Amino acid sequence: MKILHFSDSKVWGGSEEQLFYLLKNDCSCEHILVCLDETPSSIRKKDLSCRVICLKKRKKYHFQILRDYIDVLKNEEPDIIHIHTRVGLTLHYVLSKFFHLKAPIVFSKKNLGVNSAYIKRKKYNSDIIKRYICISNAVKDDLVSILTEDNRKNVTVIYDGIPTDKIGNSNLPSLKKHYSLPSDAFIVGNIANHTRAKDLLTLVEVVNILVNINGYKNIFVIQVGEDNKLTEQMKNKIEEYDISSNLILHGFQKNAIQLVPQFDLYTLTSEREGLSVSILEALAQGKAVVATNAGGIPEAVKDNYVGLLSPVKDAQSLANNITRLYEDRDLLRTFESNAIPYVEENFSLSKYVKDTCRVYHELYGEFY
Repeated sequence: MKILHFSDSKVWGGSEEQLFYLLKNDCSCEHILVCLDETPSSIRKKDLSCRVICLKKRKKYHFQILRDYIDVLKNEEPDIIHIHTRVGLTLHYVLSKFFHLKAPIVFSKKNLGVNSAYIKRKKYNSDIIKRYICISNAVKDDLVSILTEDNRKNVTVIYDGIPTDKIGNSNLPSLKKHYSLPSDAFIVGNIANHTRAKDLLTLVEVVNILVNINGYKNIFVIQVGEDNKLTEQMKNKIEEYDISSNLILHGFQKNAIQLVPQFDLYTLTSEREGLSVSILEALAQGKAVVATNAGGIPEAVKDNYVGLLSPVKDAQSLANNITRLYEDRDLLRTFESNAIPYVEENFSLSKYVKDTCRVYHELYGEFY
């Protein structure tokens, strides 16, 4: 069975990492990845043993991309097409209007937010889609709100999978030394690109409360992520609050997960989140989590078992929860000891691969 994966993502995030986990760990199917040239996925293709076909980058929906991709479909004749992005789904929906797509399509929905506009409903209910894979029940509930009754039957939830033996690289430079932090500094880590969904302005407010209002000068938040148009707003707020010593913008870090062992605590202040791979990766390395209850995060973080949850945009609650674990190290250690077994039971890599492949085999049996 030949599975063609299509991802046009121009950034590297949790969704792309999950796709690579699947491609590296499933031997039951022949996999082919189609991505755009000069993107993180194309640059990392050397990490994969399967074939990777890179389409030349052009403007969005450029007709030549469609022509190039049609040639790939004709040459490869996949049994199933697995689409991993919303833009990718749009491309296939447009393509289906003038080219017969022989292979059934599996669409992975990773994020919250569907537009109920007519064209969006048509796209998500297109008869080219035979299976929908949602990253969490929160994403499923969001998606089914615009699906027809028949299509709702084809939706399944498959949680991300994390390899718990993926321990951070101890050879990375020490963050404490790099930033001249005191030896007893309490480091709170945050890995998130500077997008609106991650709500990093709330993180700035949290640090202001911790440092300027509550006086915790020994708590240092290291934010790891790629700059975006919101970065300047963050920097301005950090300067306004005079907290640059305690909120450090580390910038983009390849394989940022390797920094997690140096964190004493992990935090995420998202306002929208399908599930959060970064949270699962932190838990998989035995770290407790303080996060918002956005979207699928409550499915990833069992409250008062592996971490503490706060309402979205509630900087005071987030600061209180960080303070609680800073002050109560016994509770922090309890959460840490629960973390790895919790991930192994609920978010194992083997289960993620097995469940995804089951969808392929069931669809293949129905279609052929």
